[in-house]
Amino acid sequence: MADSEPFWRALKAEVRKQGVPQRDLARRLHLSPSALSELLNGKRTSTPDWDVVRKVVEAIGGDVGYWRRRLEESEAAESARDHNTGREPAGCVGCGRSAYVSPPPPYGDGYLHSLSEDTRILAGRDERLLAEMVAIDEEGLETPPESMAFRNQFDRVARRLLADLAEKARRACHPHRVQLFCAAHALLVVEACIKGPFLPACWDVGVGAGELVEVSLGQGLTSVPPLGADMFGPDHHARVVQYYDGVAEALSLFLSPDDTAATVALYESRVAELAAVCQQLCVWITLRYGTGADLAACPPGRSRTELERLYGELGARRTGLGGLETLLRTLARDAPPAEWPARLAEMHRHELARPLSSVGEAGESHPGPRIPKLAQGYVNPSYRAAIHTPDNRPHIDAWWHTRPLHQDIQTLLAGHLTAYPTLDQPLIVLGDPGTGKSLLTKLLAARLPPTDYLPIRIELRTVPADAGVLEQVNHALHRLTQRTITWAELTEASPGVLPVLIFDGFDELLQAGGTDHYRYLQDIADFQRSSATTGLPVAAIVTSRTVVADQAAIPPGSTIIRLEPFDEERITRWTYIWNTVNRTHPCRTDLAARHPELAPQPLLLLMLALYHSIEPDAEATAPMSRVTLYERLLKLFVRRQITKLEPGLRPTLLEEKVENELDLLSVIAMAMFNRGSQGVSATDAEHDLAHLRDPANSATDSAPWLLFGRFFFIHEARATYENGEDHLWYEFLHATFGEYLAARKIAHTLASCPDGGGYDALLFALLSCAPLTDRTQIIDDLGDLLPATNTNTDPIRTLFPRALYPVEHDTGYSTGPTPVTYRHACYSANLLLLAFARGHVLRFSEIAGTTPDPAANWRIHATLWKSQFEPGAWDAFTRLVGTVPTGGDIVLRLSEHDGPGLTAGRRTLILHDPDIEELANPALPVWEALGDVTSVGGETDSKGRDTFAGRDLVALLLAPPASYGDLPARYERCLKVLAESATRPGAERMHSAISHRLAGESGRLPGAFVNEALEKLTEVMEVEDETRIALLACACRQLVRTGAREALARSISRLLDYSPGQLRYLTARSTELALSELYRLFRAPRPRTWLLRTAIQLDLRGWCTRHAAHILGEDSPDLLTPHESDYLHPLLTPQPSDPASPPPTPPQPPPPIPPDPH
Repeated sequence: MADSEPFWRALKAEVRKQGVPQRDLARRLHLSPSALSELLNGKRTSTPDWDVVRKVVEAIGGDVGYWRRRLEESEAAESARDHNTGREPAGCVGCGRSAYVSPPPPYGDGYLHSLSEDTRILAGRDERLLAEMVAIDEEGLETPPESMAFRNQFDRVARRLLADLAEKARRACHPHRVQLFCAAHALLVVEACIKGPFLPACWDVGVGAGELVEVSLGQGLTSVPPLGADMFGPDHHARVVQYYDGVAEALSLFLSPDDTAATVALYESRVAELAAVCQQLCVWITLRYGTGADLAACPPGRSRTELERLYGELGARRTGLGGLETLLRTLARDAPPAEWPARLAEMHRHELARPLSSVGEAGESHPGPRIPKLAQGYVNPSYRAAIHTPDNRPHIDAWWHTRPLHQDIQTLLAGHLTAYPTLDQPLIVLGDPGTGKSLLTKLLAARLPPTDYLPIRIELRTVPADAGVLEQVNHALHRLTQRTITWAELTEASPGVLPVLIFDGFDELLQAGGTDHYRYLQDIADFQRSSATTGLPVAAIVTSRTVVADQAAIPPGSTIIRLEPFDEERITRWTYIWNTVNRTHPCRTDLAARHPELAPQPLLLLMLALYHSIEPDAEATAPMSRVTLYERLLKLFVRRQITKLEPGLRPTLLEEKVENELDLLSVIAMAMFNRGSQGVSATDAEHDLAHLRDPANSATDSAPWLLFGRFFFIHEARATYENGEDHLWYEFLHATFGEYLAARKIAHTLASCPDGGGYDALLFALLSCAPLTDRTQIIDDLGDLLPATNTNTDPIRTLFPRALYPVEHDTGYSTGPTPVTYRHACYSANLLLLAFARGHVLRFSEIAGTTPDPAANWRIHATLWKSQFEPGAWDAFTRLVGTVPTGGDIVLRLSEHDGPGLTAGRRTLILHDPDIEELANPALPVWEALGDVTSVGGETDSKGRDTFAGRDLVALLLAPPASYGDLPARYERCLKVLAESATRPGAERMHSAISHRLAGESGRLPGAFVNEALEKLTEVMEVEDETRIALLACACRQLVRTGAREALARSISRLLDYSPGQLRYLTARSTELALSELYRLFRAPRPRTWLLRTAIQLDLRGWCTRHAAHILGEDSPDLLTPHESDYLHPLLTPQPSDPASPPPTPPQPPPPIPPDPH
């Protein structure tokens, strides 16, 4: 280092002048003679270390202050020369090399900062700065002057560490830039503690500076939170307030809210001050900790103007993830990208100019609607997010609806990619078919700046499904580059960037079958971890359908996001884009209102836009019915696809082929329904096409099952294996397409029945595999598709009486080994559902044929159905089919009906079996009162019988008085059930019944048992007033018995609507004294009214005489029951006043009983 040579020459001359032998000096410094000679001759390439200089000066008896000034002057001269000449270190300022070769500290969940580590990151190769901060960190705080000196030293060193942060960040590679920002933010957090009221408060309680720093770095705000963990909490300002409150509590400091506010203000002002010179840090904090974190505090000037422009641009770029690119380029390294990142970025960016979908390519000679380009037409979706835990249910829509809805997915993705990547936690993106998961991955790969990122998109349907992760990555690289380049070669040639592996279509691997992929996500996490240990951190993103999220092991702690359907604002924005591109073929602007079922799905919205652009008058007067819309949509797009493949067909032949294609699709829809699935494999599709085609369809296709993938409303999942074999899986983009086509197939087949031949056999094949109540939308569609009932021509009246007999001309169709009884049960039940699919009331005798006893015939069929259907299917059937016995017949109605408490009864009473009804009728009041709570429990009693809540409660209420031996055990069972079902309908009634029985016999039960029962009853749920009064009376009686006074105090506090901690201990010699003590403690009107009602319950006339008038005032009619009003009427006196203190000569309460040590 040439600039430091004069300094070392002067110091070497001083060593010689003092006559200190270099060998002795080397021994004192623990250096070899050659190393000391190299040092004194200025041959070291690193910055002179002040610690070494100080030891040399002290060894020769020199002036330490003088030589420190000389060293600082030398460093300042070198810094000025570098600035004037523009000299920069080669490569990253963190690692000093052009490639990143060693993993940084594991910032993220569970990592705790240390001041020395953060200083090391910020100081870089300036060892003197690091030594100064370490020395400051070790100082104590024994006197106020020392506190002030510590504060001044810390401030001086901290400002020097942060002085050139912007320049360091501009040159740093991605991993080291993240380290810089993490360390800078941690330093700002600690700095606010030291410069604010925390430092004097520490001196007051004898806390040292080291402990203050350690605690302030260990409270969570300074570490990078896992993505999504901070997305659902308070905003950043509130989080900072909570953080500093936590520091104060951890150190037992006596600070006021104003002190905390002052500390927060210091932190925010320093962030704003640093943002003025390093915008990247402000953006990074915003991405990690929430928008609005520091912009408001940023002082006016160029930086604030730039930040406002940036955030304004981000808010305006709501399509094509354009804001994501803006954010990442703001943070990107100021250096040209390496060759391969630049080449891959160019390949990915070609996707931005491609259409959103190829669906509009119909092949007609005349021009039609144009599909918007990806960058323009992709409307950024909203999303929900969660950190995965074993209790999560990410495959269930209802579970996702419990998570908050977020609007800006660009900020979330940028926050994930600008943080240090989690080493074993991929980001998982879920969504329904057609929500744009694949488009999101294309945009993500196209938007990442090549100076910082190396995106590789792995389309899982095109890589070997049975290969390992690394092999799949290499296979994707070959497809993308058309060159034989491996992952190792690519990353070695791309230094200083973050590889981002984007695995698109994990559900395709799961659904296409052939290999067990349960551990696939864990395999990706393992690949991330092993790559990071070799010095190459990797980010991984995986997309999949929501419904298969339970079919794979998700690494704990992984962030999962679910893309949400479009809301009305996004639908409006999308249609505006469409109409801007298609000024001559606009679509309707009210698609959201007309088609709320389809429009929220982006791909189906595209389908609607195409349809209305081609058929602008389709809904000119009024919206079409659902089935009419689906029929026209499907025919339009099937016709366009056929015209594209076979132009010039005669109209009659074209329509014949259209009907043939719709029949093919209908068979696939039935294949899915019959297997209880939303998709079907190519093998099963081929099997069903051989058995379920329309007998009259003359059009043929040599390989019909290969056609489905060409229709955009069919999603074809494909998994390719190393032996070249493809596994295919078909699925409708929206379940309602399949449901409509299944209803269409059934209606068309039924229209040709009965024929005593092929159509009768086909109808049996269609309706004998699953009850239609499994998919009620099919029944609804059939109601619109089936013609009006004609008693003389209704085919059901002919088919149903024969439904339990063998079918003539059986097609031999089956989805697998199935009992004959099950097939006929499904067939007969489905014929019944078809009979009243239009919603009419139907007498069973109308379709049952000539039977002398329709009710008995019904019982035969219903018993068969109950015996054959799975419990869930039978529950769905009985929920939809209502029955009323009338004069030896059964009246049926198709309608959703279910009353609370009737689930088990509904499933059983629908049989109309006289024996069952005789046994069930006495239990009906229990079912009606308790609802589904009756089925909770399932324990075995002393006689080996399974017990449930309903039986336990009846057994308790009917048990003899308290002397009965197993009465406490009955209470225990009921209390356990109550705790498990507290949120279910009917639980409140069960709670009330248990409470009133306990209150009535508490004096005959063991005191400890009653206290425990009271605590369980008061903590399990809110209670209604009548139950509250009964439990209060019980608790007051318990106070005069021996037992756990603390437990009783907690129970009484809850009953009086106070926190359990507000009444810690209570005792009394009588119930009247107990009420008086409570009256003194609880002065609010409502608790005092409850106490009055309790006194009435306990028949304490004297207490009521003294307090009733004051408590009730003029509102007595509204606060008491008629019985209570009658009780008080003779006791009330005209005197309205009530003594503020207890009676004139109150009995002295006994001394407190010490708590039970056990």
